[in-house]
Amino acid sequence: MQAFPDPETDECVLWLGAFLEEYSTLESIVEAARTLGYEVRGLTREMMLAMIKESGPPHPPSLGERLGMVR
Repeated sequence: MQAFPDPETDECVLWLGAFLEEYSTLESIVEAARTLGYEVRGLTREMMLAMIKESGPPHPPSLGERLGMVR
């Protein structure tokens, strides 16, 4: 999550997840936002999958990927 400035005070309205280990899943950080009264909207399945993939540990391409059999 990131901070969204309040248009009147310019204070952060929401700030969650300062450390990668703080929320282990996308669902857990969305739930934390809900407990504070915020709702995450507008995320497509593709956006969520991209965020999950980006937040995971890097790994070398598999043999299938290296041979061009898998993308």
